[in-house]
Amino acid sequence: MAFTNIFLNDQKQFLAIQAGTEDELEKKASFDPRIGFTIGNLTVKDSDWYKCSIEEDDEEPNEVNYVLSVHLKQTLPEPKIHDDSLRHVTRGQDLYVNCTVEVDSSVRYVFNWSTPQQSNSRVSTQQFRKQLEGNYLLVTSQLTVFNVTDEDAGEYECAIRSIHDIKKTTKNITIHDPQIKYINLTSQHIDRYYQGEKGGKVQWVVYVDGYPRPHLQWFKPNGQEITESPKYSVNTSITATILKINNLEITDTGDYMLEAKNDYMIQKLNFTLDIIAKPVSLLTEINSYYAPNETAEFRCEVLSHPEPNITWSFLRCPTYPSLKDSTIVQLTDVMQSVYGSRYGFESRAKMPIEVSGKITCKACNALDCDAVTENIFVSGKEIFSSA
Repeated sequence: MAFTNIFLNDQKQFLAIQAGTEDELEKKASFDPRIGFTIGNLTVKDSDWYKCSIEEDDEEPNEVNYVLSVHLKQTLPEPKIHDDSLRHVTRGQDLYVNCTVEVDSSVRYVFNWSTPQQSNSRVSTQQFRKQLEGNYLLVTSQLTVFNVTDEDAGEYECAIRSIHDIKKTTKNITIHDPQIKYINLTSQHIDRYYQGEKGGKVQWVVYVDGYPRPHLQWFKPNGQEITESPKYSVNTSITATILKINNLEITDTGDYMLEAKNDYMIQKLNFTLDIIAKPVSLLTEINSYYAPNETAEFRCEVLSHPEPNITWSFLRCPTYPSLKDSTIVQLTDVMQSVYGSRYGFESRAKMPIEVSGKITCKACNALDCDAVTENIFVSGKEIFSSA
């Protein structure tokens, strides 16, 4: 190893260091006869072999060798044990426990594992490193237990140590009987009924545990499978599934179902969605024209929650299309019923038509009202209506 001498005073005291570093060290090193040599502002780069030598004329030099190791005093981050593969560990399989931490590449560290059986020939460890941006590494210590037995159940501790710090994390692992198959679905909230408003959104979270691992599907009230779209978002992990419904409409009302199935069983969980919204009305079965004194029947479809009160009126216009001398007539021959879904309503009204005018269906609930109007033409000849 090549050394360069840096003379720090006229008494021939010098510090011998590896060649190539003397320029920086000469600026930082000093000598005080009371305390010796001092190197200020240490960095990791100053870690090296050093030789301090004092030479007198015609005498053997006095030398002392030193090894300087400079460490960054950094706090270690918390390690994390990934539980993706630990949800259902069965007897006889190989167990892999991954403990990951992000560290500065200049930090010196070691991993230590504590397991339920400290002396176990079936246990091995290995380490993986991944370079990240800057000067950081993603380090994973993998503990492997081959041919798991019931005695391997318990607490597993992963510890990372440096000169200045130690951080630990633990994970309790249960060993299952491979002959026992099951599916457990647990809603985040006990109440699986949700009442929302038009334009809002809803989210349902279900925690999933099962062996073998179940396949999960969400279904709409009409039985159609829900897939990813701007309207629906499905996010599924090993431990949970989340359904989000955006921009709620009254037509979203109904019972939604989560189905979990494996080769041995099927489990289902239902959620009920009610949308509170002002009524939406639609007049149907309007003819192009009506004969004088004909008894006409009109139909009005309404979507509403809560249930609406539906009323009918007719604006009689003797000089149609002018509204001069027009009068309003309330229709009384009315029948209302539910159709299509719990929030679909139908109202039918009958009246004799004498003159042209405007028929109006008005639906009101606790939130608001909605009215729809159509033109009614009366003539002995066929006339096409224009709303």
